[in-house]
Amino acid sequence: MPLPGLLRRRNRTLTVFVCLMAALVGTLGALAWQLLERDREAERAQIQDRLELIADRVVSALLARLGQLGGLVPGQGTLPADVVVMSGSPTDLRVHPQGRLLFYPQSPRSGDPPPAALAAAEAAEFRNGDPGSAVRLYEAAARSGSTSVRGAALAGLGRTLRHAGRPDEALEAYRALAGLGLAPVLGLPAELLAREGRCSVLAERGRRAELEREATEMADALWGRRYVLTSAAWRFHLEEAIRFGARGARDDARNEAMALSQAAMWAYDACMGDGRTAGRRHALTFEGHPALVMCGAGTAEATDAVVAGPAYVRSLVADRELGAWLSQAGRDREGFRVALVDSGRQVAAGSLDRSHQLAVRTPDATTLPWTAYVSAAEPAGGSSLAGGRRRLFLAGFGVLGLALATGSYFIVRSLQRERAVAALQTDFVSAVSHEFRTPLTSLCQLSEMLAAGRIVDDPERAQSYAILVRESRRLDRLVESLLDFGRLEAGTHAYRVERLAAADLVAQVVAEFRASPSAAGFTIDLVQEDDAVVRVDRESLGLALRNMLDNAVKYSGDGRTVQVRTGRENGSVTISVTDDGIGMPPSEHHTVFDTFVRGSGARTAGVRGTGLGLALARRIVAAHGGEIRVASEPGCGSTFTVVLPAERSS
Repeated sequence: MPLPGLLRRRNRTLTVFVCLMAALVGTLGALAWQLLERDREAERAQIQDRLELIADRVVSALLARLGQLGGLVPGQGTLPADVVVMSGSPTDLRVHPQGRLLFYPQSPRSGDPPPAALAAAEAAEFRNGDPGSAVRLYEAAARSGSTSVRGAALAGLGRTLRHAGRPDEALEAYRALAGLGLAPVLGLPAELLAREGRCSVLAERGRRAELEREATEMADALWGRRYVLTSAAWRFHLEEAIRFGARGARDDARNEAMALSQAAMWAYDACMGDGRTAGRRHALTFEGHPALVMCGAGTAEATDAVVAGPAYVRSLVADRELGAWLSQAGRDREGFRVALVDSGRQVAAGSLDRSHQLAVRTPDATTLPWTAYVSAAEPAGGSSLAGGRRRLFLAGFGVLGLALATGSYFIVRSLQRERAVAALQTDFVSAVSHEFRTPLTSLCQLSEMLAAGRIVDDPERAQSYAILVRESRRLDRLVESLLDFGRLEAGTHAYRVERLAAADLVAQVVAEFRASPSAAGFTIDLVQEDDAVVRVDRESLGLALRNMLDNAVKYSGDGRTVQVRTGRENGSVTISVTDDGIGMPPSEHHTVFDTFVRGSGARTAGVRGTGLGLALARRIVAAHGGEIRVASEPGCGSTFTVVLPAERSS
């Protein structure tokens, strides 16, 4: 098959192979993607099954805890933190334990003194406008053995002294009143009445530092659930403390205490005495915090209500609390999260990430007051087991893909090399054909003219014979070059090595080349710097040098001078041929010695050649244990240097 046809066929083969590899890689990628997706779907299904099972167990654990909470009996055992039990009737409410609410649905019964005990003092203060008499009467009543009478008298005494402009004595009276502690006085704790009175005195006198400290202590006591007050009384006194300059903003702890207290108020209105809510659980939100109310039996005489605040609601799904309940049943909840969401879509407890898989249990199905969500702690595919399996799977496909890519690379590289060789062979055949055609044309034309007797003059006949000889020798050199190259490639060339002076060999080759038609119009300068002895094959090395000189002449361009230099370098003999021609880029310095390869500048300048000269020279020099180097830049000429080992002197 002709070389161009073979080249086109190899191009088609390369294209088909690349298309097949692309299709194979695409199919492999699609298969890997589908397998990964199926693995993810299977894992999601497994996770969902586990979620559903865990959700049922979580609901059972929550119902068990709420069942225990609903069975609490006041006075028996210790109630959980942030939980109160309300019992009794709407008119006789009992809250257990005391001290967990900021305020209560009912105020405690006060031991208000009989009106007659302080009637005279109050008449002197309010009706007669006689503060002196009122002070004496209040002081006398303050010595009473009744706590309620003594407290009311001290409150009136402090008020009267404050209005009379006797602040220090008023503060002492309020200090004595505060000494009664939490004893009910006029429906309020004695200590709270005393604090409010002291704040009024300090405010009137402009004693800001003492007032701020007293008001802050009053507010802290109110937030600290020290007093048993109704909601209205608690809020009024808190507003008074703030008005007096109390420091301290509301934080989460105070908001949670407010939520529990408001839930208790809601439970009093909804559960106490209302049989319609009996046995029901209510999820509430106050101040942005969750609460739970569980109504009791629902009889008109006695109805219980259990009220749980935010801390208890959150503990329902806390890892430690819920984990303890599940572990009692031999269950494991590792890797899962639980969230309780109220009817307003607010998360009451736990954490919820809707981007993960979920198992949902609604209040209708569970009787819980919340919707329970159970989610995987990690999204599908995030588990270590699944991740390891997928990494192994991807590693297998990666190795397969790498093997496919590596094999494809080497195959494509081989095909590209064959294409390059085919292209070089095409150029070589074209160049050789041209090189042979020129002398053959001259030989044929002159032979025909001589045979036909058209050249009759002796001078013309002699000139024709000379041309025939020159072209025959040119043709012989071409044939010999091809034969020599073939023998070198096959490794059958026999070298006849002898000791020669490098300078003599170079001088002989240069002299022969100067006399050849190729050197016509050129100046060949010879510079001898050393007369070292080398062991070489005279004919082979001479052929290599002639090829280098022939190239220097061909690619000289407008330059007409070629320099040949012999010298020494690190104990080796160097023979360099330098021209002032077209040169070549550094990227071609290595490839220019390959078979059939010619520089890009030569092709651009239209210089004909076979691409065998430098390849032949490199093989000959390498056979002598040497090397050939090139130094060249485009437009700056080229220098080819042969480096041969020198013969040691004996």
